[in-house]
Amino acid sequence: MLLSCLPYSDISFYSLQGVLLGYSEIKKQPHGALLADSPFVHIDVTAKFFVFKPVVGACLSVSVIKKSSGHLGALLNDIFNVSVICSSSAKDRIQLGDNILITVVSAGARYNLSSAT
Repeated sequence: MLLSCLPYSDISFYSLQGVLLGYSEIKKQPHGALLADSPFVHIDVTAKFFVFKPVVGACLSVSVIKKSSGHLGALLNDIFNVSVICSSSAKDRIQLGDNILITVVSAGARYNLSSAT
């Protein structure tokens, strides 16, 4: 039931400073409330949230899945897309499928909202 409510909540990469992976031990208040003109019932809940929160400076192992002239594309834990900037000489030594160690210099989320015309 909570999953159907999440898209309407304030849970986002920016409010959590990470990516919500899951939750457990959900507890809700016994009564809900109507807020302003919203047709939705607001119910406060508490839970344990599992968040992937990369820390700047952390060393992570990633798998290279793409090579281009400007960067390497890699996957962290087969889930998270990582863009790796490195020198041309380092890029020449790295092959697709290689596992490499990277240092996190920034983290963020980008939502691709495109429309067909």
